[in-house]
Amino acid sequence: MSRPTTPQFNAITILDFTCHYTMPKELGDEPKKRSKEVIVTPRPYCSPNSSGLNYEQYCRHSLMKCKPFRDINELKCTYDTFTEAYAEFLQSGNVPRSLEQDIFRLQQHQSSAAVEDEGTSQDEQQQNQKIRAQEECMLISPRTSELEPVNTTEEEHAWAEAARSYSDIDNAPNFIAQGRQNTTPTPFTTSATPDNLQGRQLDVYTTVKQHFESNCQEPLHIIINGTAGTGKSNLINCLWLLLGGSVRVAAPTGVASFIIEGRTLHSLLHLPVRGDFKEMEGSNLQKMQDEMSSTKYLIIDEMSMMGRKTFGY
Repeated sequence: MSRPTTPQFNAITILDFTCHYTMPKELGDEPKKRSKEVIVTPRPYCSPNSSGLNYEQYCRHSLMKCKPFRDINELKCTYDTFTEAYAEFLQSGNVPRSLEQDIFRLQQHQSSAAVEDEGTSQDEQQQNQKIRAQEECMLISPRTSELEPVNTTEEEHAWAEAARSYSDIDNAPNFIAQGRQNTTPTPFTTSATPDNLQGRQLDVYTTVKQHFESNCQEPLHIIINGTAGTGKSNLINCLWLLLGGSVRVAAPTGVASFIIEGRTLHSLLHLPVRGDFKEMEGSNLQKMQDEMSSTKYLIIDEMSMMGRKTFGY
């Protein structure tokens, strides 16, 4: 697709255009400004080595990225090759930082190569020249690993010495269970405030507040629907702040419960994930009863994810 005809794009490079604009889908449409600048990785990558086989192609690609043009021949100016035009461009003072970094990396590589040749024999220097004939990108990131293989077997490893660094290694089998028992619940905190509630949100909050403060024994059933971004999570936080330890907040999935800082329904109510429901008994039943003893309200987020079987439990 050709360069847009709008005057504002006459002086923009193809690299800057790709970073800040999207190409129009239909011929004649104007490019659209991106909401966020993107990072562009040009391909193919050519070596910036002036003695390399693809240096002319590198100069051509660099000029295409960094100079505005409508015809590719405009980049040569009055020169016969892109190499000559690129050399003149480097003296213009308008060299982008990406090109400066390429040149700097190449200079570092050539400088280190010169140091390696000091004090070496003629044969070694010839061998080094063959290696340097490769593309710089291959030298910077070789495909072969320079690490020596480690042949130490498990039998040869000093496991007793390593075990001394872990004095509580005997607790490893029960580490997770102990962590769950010793975990202190994090107090609920939120920046939500009822003063910001409006309309039906405020109506729901007021209804729950009146029911809570009146110590009414009749259950309160409310279904709140709304699309994303309408403030359902904010309302949940305000109700949680109002009801305190009298409410439990849950959701059908782990992600949904994490967002509202609650628990999954299956974890909170000990519901089976698979298989049939079995009546609780013994210590598990007593533990759940103790946990839910102060609960008067249950808020379920993402109710649309629940099926009839879960509701049946």
